[in-house]
Amino acid sequence: MCQGTGGGGGTGGGGGGGGGAVGPCDVDNGGCDAVATCTPSGSTRACACPAGSEGDGLTCSPRLSALTVTPASLAPLFSPGVTSYVASVPYSQTLVTVTAATAAPGATLLIDGQPMSSRMIPLAAPTRPVAITVRFDATQRSTPYSVLLTRARRTVQQGYLKAEVPAMGDGFGSSVAMSRDGNTLVVGAPSDDGPGGAVSNGGAAFVFLRIAGTWTFVTALRASNAGAEDGFGTSVAISADGQTIAVGAPKEDSDGTGGGNDARPDSGAVYVFRRDAGGWSQEALLKAAVVGSGDGFGASVALSGDGAVIAAGGPDEDSAARGLDGDATDETATSAGAVWVLAKSGSAWAQQAYVKASNTGAQDRFGAAVALNDDGTALVVGATGEASNARTIDGAPEDDSAPNAGAAYVFRKGAAWAQEARLKASNSGAGDVFGASVSVSGDGQRVAAGAWGEDSGRVGINGPDDEAADLSGAAYVFVRESGTWRQDARLKASNADPGDRFGQAVSFSRDGAGLLVGAQAEASNALGLDGDQSMNNVLSAGAAYLFGRTTAGWVQEVYVKASNTGVADTFGKSVSLAGDGVSFVCGAPAEASNAGGVNGNQADDSAPGAGAAYAFTRLPL
Repeated sequence: MCQGTGGGGGTGGGGGGGGGAVGPCDVDNGGCDAVATCTPSGSTRACACPAGSEGDGLTCSPRLSALTVTPASLAPLFSPGVTSYVASVPYSQTLVTVTAATAAPGATLLIDGQPMSSRMIPLAAPTRPVAITVRFDATQRSTPYSVLLTRARRTVQQGYLKAEVPAMGDGFGSSVAMSRDGNTLVVGAPSDDGPGGAVSNGGAAFVFLRIAGTWTFVTALRASNAGAEDGFGTSVAISADGQTIAVGAPKEDSDGTGGGNDARPDSGAVYVFRRDAGGWSQEALLKAAVVGSGDGFGASVALSGDGAVIAAGGPDEDSAARGLDGDATDETATSAGAVWVLAKSGSAWAQQAYVKASNTGAQDRFGAAVALNDDGTALVVGATGEASNARTIDGAPEDDSAPNAGAAYVFRKGAAWAQEARLKASNSGAGDVFGASVSVSGDGQRVAAGAWGEDSGRVGINGPDDEAADLSGAAYVFVRESGTWRQDARLKASNADPGDRFGQAVSFSRDGAGLLVGAQAEASNALGLDGDQSMNNVLSAGAAYLFGRTTAGWVQEVYVKASNTGVADTFGKSVSLAGDGVSFVCGAPAEASNAGGVNGNQADDSAPGAGAAYAFTRLPL
């Protein structure tokens, strides 16, 4: 209700007798809209617009009370005051239904100029604008809304990839990485036992090459000092051109002196491989400058675009140091975690920085996830055990009242490395494990972080937080503008359910306009692309979700399932989106087929935990 100055007031008079006073609402509804209610108050009046509309003090404009596009993902989420939307329609849908509603009495709805509240619209072209208008019949005042229908590219599965000789429990697909053009792929199998089972759980990484749309197995990479239980392949990374691969082995035991000793159990190592005319060969075995037992160096690994900078996470490192290049020999903060940045100069690798959080704390697990931008000058680190209850960037660093809420830290290299920001979710809560996965755009200006323990049951983008679906999970996008970071979006799956663990893995395209999110415990029985999400009868089958950034915000474009969805396959535990945003891969380390190589028999389930990886690409409409 808005106050206004009365008009037409005063005393009335007429021949033959006195007239009553004319109130501020007695003439022409006090100047209020015909649909408004004029209420006198002394010499002034107020104009109250009816429900479902908004006014400026005199006039009233109707609003929509609901807007849906089926089947599609609407961005941003509907709000009566937001008038412009984008709806991402699955490729398989050529007919969509736009439905609108208004709570304003006496209002008419028009879709593309026709009086109707629901309309079926064919969508053959990549885009189609739809105009929705809500209009007061009495005043002809109206509010225009618009929806841009965008039909997603056709997505196809190109490869069902397995180890050449799969074996039960290998965990093939525990980690995946794809080159910028999507033509080279590396898949980690940290429990692989090697030829003939010679090295129990020593691990391996398998390289595949795509030529003319066909995937081919190239080679299996193994550590030069392979040891039992080393976990080689727990993490993998690949350079933009696909010529350099880094593989983490967080349980490798050597002390870094170059010998084949086991003097530092589970200290961890990272191996660098390079491809030349003769094929793939190991270039380097990297260790921390200060080697500590149990540090888990290599539990996470990232590689710059040119393959010359590596970040290695060790979430179980115990130093209480804070910031850059502190005392690495301190052992007073159990599993505080650390990250080491190593750079190549000429043919030699050397440690460039020893990185710790600004608020180091025991059990923070700083380094659980790492990401580097193209030129290796922006580093993002996830710390899943960080316990601050802050819900703002750089807020309350010393508060430890929200165990395992998690955080992500951004570091940037100028003359030296320095912490730039500490990112927290806007709805941060205990147990969210924000930072379980991280990714960064090529220019270092956008960061994605997964929080598979987040509990909201609301689907879509930037919805309310209702804590109704334990461990449904979320992914968050942050953007850096004029040197300042802000949260850009909170993404939820279109079928968010308790226990799905959406955000287990995240991967950006190079331009930060595409984001792939894995949900390893999602339980739908759907097969392939954009299937039925409603049936939750295949526990921990897993899924992945591809999102795109539009002018109106983020939209979910593709709902991705394995071609052989199975119970406990954990599809989406690892994901990688190629830099071009066109191709992607999803790992399912518990998949059970005994097929070997590429596109073998998917129906056999005789090798539980052998694992698989699934390669997809998006085709033009």
